[in-house]
Amino acid sequence: FWMDGSPPRRFKILGSLKDRRHKTGLLGMVRMAGLDDDIAKAALAVGANAVILISEGDEVVGHIANVDTTINGYQSGNSFNGSANTFGYGSDIKKRNSKYIVIQYLSDAASTPE
Repeated sequence: FWMDGSPPRRFKILGSLKDRRHKTGLLGMVRMAGLDDDIAKAALAVGANAVILISEGDEVVGHIANVDTTINGYQSGNSFNGSANTFGYGSDIKKRNSKYIVIQYLSDAASTPE
């Protein structure tokens, strides 16, 4: 995996890989934990020696929220006395988009990199 710059060896480009997966929540944690392995397997399947990360970023695809309100009170005649407590939270649902260039190293005797 090359995250910055290019490999110090000559290489040719075999193609590119795009990956889009959940990033948030329990499912996202599990999916993100397997990112490097999944990319490596896909690159090896086409005979690559390495990949170069060319872009990655998060995309908000939704939002989840929960609000809970509790009302406590009593009625006396025509009057109602009480209070209300509200608790809430929200979180973005994100996906991670990544793009890699898939490369194969060339031997020293090979021609100029493509």
